[in-house]
Amino acid sequence: PQAREEGAPHDDAVDFAGKARSSCLVVGAGPAGLAAAIMLAQEGWRSVRVVEKRAPPVAPSDPSYTSSPDRSYNLGVSGRGQKVLEEIGVLSDVKKYAAVNRGRQTW
Repeated sequence: PQAREEGAPHDDAVDFAGKARSSCLVVGAGPAGLAAAIMLAQEGWRSVRVVEKRAPPVAPSDPSYTSSPDRSYNLGVSGRGQKVLEEIGVLSDVKKYAAVNRGRQTW
């Protein structure tokens, strides 16, 4: 087999059902689902769609962001999560939008 450039589509690759690996659906936009979607795209899948049953989080400026007991929002990424982000090659991109927080933040 010929070597392929990283991220190049798998033109000759097929899945277990014999269909061309051109598109896939990831159900769940949590940490595992998003990591899976990134890895699939990096492996050359042409179309990766992520669906989530819950509505997107509200903006931090929305009063319910800090007062609603119905939802919680992860404000940090653990060391284990950072390791996964590093392994899939996106930690440096995430850090561009992140602030360092040492210790615990409470309202």
